[in-house]
Amino acid sequence: MKSSLTKVILKVLAAIGLFGLLTMWLWNMLLPDIFGLPEISLFQSIGLLVLTRLLFGGFGVLRDMGHFMARKERQAIFASWHSMTPEQRAEFIARARSRGGKKLFANAENAEE
Repeated sequence: MKSSLTKVILKVLAAIGLFGLLTMWLWNMLLPDIFGLPEISLFQSIGLLVLTRLLFGGFGVLRDMGHFMARKERQAIFASWHSMTPEQRAEFIARARSRGGKKLFANAENAEE
């Protein structure tokens, strides 16, 4: 078990180093000539990768948790919808439409689920 964990850690560090080298090489080959920016080091390129991942991509675990939470919230909404009486559903639809949900509830009267 310990050796497999060590292998995983080494592979992750190698991937980070490889992507860092690639980013550093691309930056140093293109951006100083095009935009007049200074060249960057390996650690700066790894920091740039982390920054862009945080700003634009998020981290996979956090993103997956967001989908999980959205699914749980959606299930809770469906459960509460099914427990409503037809009068409560009509009231809910009227309130949603008054708040601008006209497209969302366009066919809600016909839906019996």
